[in-house]
Amino acid sequence: MQENRCTILRNLRPWSRLLSAVALVVFLSSEAGVAQAQWFDGSRSKNSAAVRKSFREIVADARRATVLILDGEQTVSLGTIVDSRGYILTKASVLPEAINCRLFDEREFAAELVSTDGETDLATIKIDATDLKAIRWQADSAPTVGQILATAGDSESPLAIGIVSVAPRTISAGRGFLGIAFAEGNRGPEITEVTSNSAAFRAGLKVGDIVTHIASRRVRSGGALRSQVGRRRPGEEVSVTVLRNSQTMELTAILDSPPGNLIGRAGLMNRLGGPISRRRTGFSSAIEHDTVLRPQDCGGPVVTLDGLAVGINIARAGRTSSYAIPASEIMPLIRKLPASDSNEE
Repeated sequence: MQENRCTILRNLRPWSRLLSAVALVVFLSSEAGVAQAQWFDGSRSKNSAAVRKSFREIVADARRATVLILDGEQTVSLGTIVDSRGYILTKASVLPEAINCRLFDEREFAAELVSTDGETDLATIKIDATDLKAIRWQADSAPTVGQILATAGDSESPLAIGIVSVAPRTISAGRGFLGIAFAEGNRGPEITEVTSNSAAFRAGLKVGDIVTHIASRRVRSGGALRSQVGRRRPGEEVSVTVLRNSQTMELTAILDSPPGNLIGRAGLMNRLGGPISRRRTGFSSAIEHDTVLRPQDCGGPVVTLDGLAVGINIARAGRTSSYAIPASEIMPLIRKLPASDSNEE
């Protein structure tokens, strides 16, 4: 039954496939004695457990090529195995200092950082493992608007199902936000307020600190401080040098996007659907789809109904939008691997 169901899905047009998946799940639920009217319950959407279960075969291979990126026991992102010798692509701006990976079979490995790519926010890391299952790509064509996509995770069912809403396009870079208020001083801007849970708060900046440098560039005024921070993108790591009790300290901040009251009603509405990624702008090319992901669900593959990856999820961008770096942008990164034996198609 499972094999026949997936064959039917692959042979239909994108919207028809989704309707067929819905109909098949309803039918199977009815077979199991569940009243068909339950389908219209709010819990039975395209991301209900029943619908996601019907996509298990579709994401089976992608799941084996998906890893959890861990900071201690906390998952910070997903990763995509792109080479059987242990090379993995993941979201660069959330990587912890000590990188650990958990494979689908529960094995865990320490990983080393190989390289990062600022345009895509992708990092290449490597674990000491061989004969891994590398993701299979659909690199010759981008997904079309209305096409169904499934995001693989660490369980048999996909994390979520979504629909392509916008073809690959440039996502303009946003402005970085530090999260402080300051007053002008003779030695530089003096911090008068640190916003709770902001980039400044996480970096350890305190009221009374005098900011002297941003990314090793001297700042003598509040205008210079705003300019240096604003020209950088959200999610970017930046050094902040301060004078604290006459001692020089260098701290590291990962910049945020401006909060809702600074980015307008649309930006505030985007945040109402749950947490969004700090780095969610500044991509030369990204596929927009309506899959509801958490920020820590980014870094893994997003696949078609044929089980082929059309990209790597890179950001939860808003209430109804997530971004994926398309396969065409990822292929050059894979080709840089030494003597690559990746499953590029």
